[in-house]
Amino acid sequence: MVAALLSGLFPGIGQIYNRQFRKAALFIVTGIITGFGPFSPAAAHLAFDDPTLALEKTLVTSIPFFLINLWAVVDAYRVAKAKQSV
Repeated sequence: MVAALLSGLFPGIGQIYNRQFRKAALFIVTGIITGFGPFSPAAAHLAFDDPTLALEKTLVTSIPFFLINLWAVVDAYRVAKAKQSV
């Protein structure tokens, strides 16, 4: 459960907790690229004169980061649970 919560903060932290350092590096890099890279909400050129369009563009550009984050949370939870049962 701790690993899943940590991955919920940022992709890859739960994998570090599970001692899966290569997988953690991949999740961290993809989290940075999708959260702060050229196709991220931060890089989207928002027209604040139309708040609805700006919100829509922000939500659409956030989808890859949310998917990577969800994948990291589920993976961290499954690995931690498997280690617990061994």
